[in-house]
Amino acid sequence: MARRSPFLDQVRDAIRVRHYSIRTEQAYLTWIRRYILFHGKRHPGEMGAAQVRAFLTDLAVERHVAPATQNQALNALVFLYSKVLEQPLGEIGGTVRAKRRERLPVVLSRDEVSRLLANLSGAYWLIACLQYGSGLRLLESVRLRVKDVDFRHRAVFVRRGKGGKDRVVTLADELITPLQRQVAELEKKLAEKDALLATKEAHWAARECSMFEQIRLLLDSRFGPSTERYHVDQQQLQFDEAEQYADAPVTEPEAEAAQAGETAPSVPAKRRNRGGRVRLPAELPRVEVVHDIPEAQRYCPHDGSELTCIGEEVTEQLDVIPARVQVRRHIRRKYACRCCEEGVHTASMPPQPLPRSMASPGLLAYIATAKYEYGLPLYRQAKGFERKGIPLPRNTLARWMVGVGELLTPLGQALQDHLLAQPLIHMDETTVQVNTEPGRTASSTSYMWVQRGGPPGEQVVRYDYDTSRSGRVPQRLLGDYAGVLVTDGYEGYAQVVRENGITHAGCWAHARRKFVEAQKVQPKGKTGKADWALSLIGKLYRVEREGKTLDPEDRLVLRQQQSRPLIDKLQRWLEKSITQVPPKTAIGKALRYLQTQWPRLTRFLDDGRIPLDNNPAENAIRPFVVGRKNWLFSHTTQGAAASAMIYSVIETAKANGLEPYEYLEDVLTRLPAADTDQAIQALLPWNWGKTIQA
Repeated sequence: MARRSPFLDQVRDAIRVRHYSIRTEQAYLTWIRRYILFHGKRHPGEMGAAQVRAFLTDLAVERHVAPATQNQALNALVFLYSKVLEQPLGEIGGTVRAKRRERLPVVLSRDEVSRLLANLSGAYWLIACLQYGSGLRLLESVRLRVKDVDFRHRAVFVRRGKGGKDRVVTLADELITPLQRQVAELEKKLAEKDALLATKEAHWAARECSMFEQIRLLLDSRFGPSTERYHVDQQQLQFDEAEQYADAPVTEPEAEAAQAGETAPSVPAKRRNRGGRVRLPAELPRVEVVHDIPEAQRYCPHDGSELTCIGEEVTEQLDVIPARVQVRRHIRRKYACRCCEEGVHTASMPPQPLPRSMASPGLLAYIATAKYEYGLPLYRQAKGFERKGIPLPRNTLARWMVGVGELLTPLGQALQDHLLAQPLIHMDETTVQVNTEPGRTASSTSYMWVQRGGPPGEQVVRYDYDTSRSGRVPQRLLGDYAGVLVTDGYEGYAQVVRENGITHAGCWAHARRKFVEAQKVQPKGKTGKADWALSLIGKLYRVEREGKTLDPEDRLVLRQQQSRPLIDKLQRWLEKSITQVPPKTAIGKALRYLQTQWPRLTRFLDDGRIPLDNNPAENAIRPFVVGRKNWLFSHTTQGAAASAMIYSVIETAKANGLEPYEYLEDVLTRLPAADTDQAIQALLPWNWGKTIQA
């Protein structure tokens, strides 16, 4: 980039201070630059009238410039010396002046002008007509504004023409209609631009509002409480707001709150139990530690007679014995005949969970429950074994868990078959990272799917790993299932629902969650649409709590009596409110989620078995999410599949009230020998207790 000359910048500043036109500035700077170069880049302050005379003479004699060009150069140099250098030139006589050549002017005939204008159109035609009919210069025509044209008096006002002067010229009658048409088109374009600008400004305002809401939600998720409970000042909340929204135009929430006609029902405060010592379970073994006074103190200090034991004071303490590691030796006795020394018989060993491995069922169950129930990564367990003097590398533990997952596959299939026989299934999914998936990078996202269903006492929690979140995964997991499916708002279930004829129910907890987010970003101390929606959803949940112990038929009757009126009010409120908020705001997103999910959300009104939300699936997937925060990822696809199988067995055991370690240890002991469907069925959690008692 060429460096600008400080001297020419000084000249430019002097020109702009005097408000000369930009073209005058460009012309003067050009001539001053040529003048300096003509004299070998000498500073103009070192030169005077003689050098100016020589430069002007050269222009006329050698370069044959026109007289106007020579005069322009002279004016530039006079300005330089008089205004910038403040060194007036005085007389510069003796300069050879350029001669003006006498030429006849070129004048177009009317026919030539007509043919010229006939080849122009649009704005170019108007500009040429103004130049020809009103005598406007080119820049004057281009700079002409709407307010400079007076159609009534047929006049055109030229503002700041040549020399900065204003003047008035006549407007030809033939140009009035074309100019008016041009003005109308310009006004139409301006109106379209204004409308587009207003739309963009509204879009920018909505984006700005959305970004601020996202910032508030991020701050709340980082520093706020994790609960979804909402708190509203009951004096500001009007619980019959839905009726007013249904019967009258929607007004501002603050105004409606001021006109509250119904007060909130009083809820008695819960009495919190004071802390105290918890009674220890009677079935725990007791170890007695007897404390006695020394024998020398067993005599009365008054008469010296021997004291008699009259009772005991017992204090119980809960004690823990850390995990004790031992070696289990399998001794297989051999028998042979002493006479013939043939026919050696060796006692057989029961099938082991991992053949040719030193891991017992108890050790495998201990490692599995530590990782998949308590979230203890394998590398931490390896360090714990190392501190006990037992070197068990992490890759060995991982290989064992893969083997356990493969061993549990028949039991997992039995759980899946039992699940698909149920009339209602909950489904959800969450992310998992697998580092070495074929054809995928380590940062690719995979998914852990969970299904839950079954009556109390026969609950099944089934995990399944897949690289995709597409609709083919529910198709693979559900097969030809045609019952009731409860999910969140993810559309990946739509294909299997459509093909199998499944009754698809939605989740009110997800709908409520979006209104909770909208409530968090609304101004503090004010109630709004989010509060009204949450109050109505809260009423739906109160009805569900009342019908929790009822059978499906009676629960359906209760819903028709109490929940359906609430749903009808909420629907009327939704139809009016959704048109009043920008779609990309938090409340707009909540309302649109409610609108798009409405058919699924209201499915519970037709079947008493359908719950209000998908919380059972979310509760079932929570242990995996908590564990994922500790072990972070799976290294191989085999490890991810094994994790899904072990999670399925452990969470199903917990759902049926079993202690996971005891159940898993016994399953790993008996499953290697289970070679029939009946033997595998006996290991299902609801059958396992019966076989243990037998």
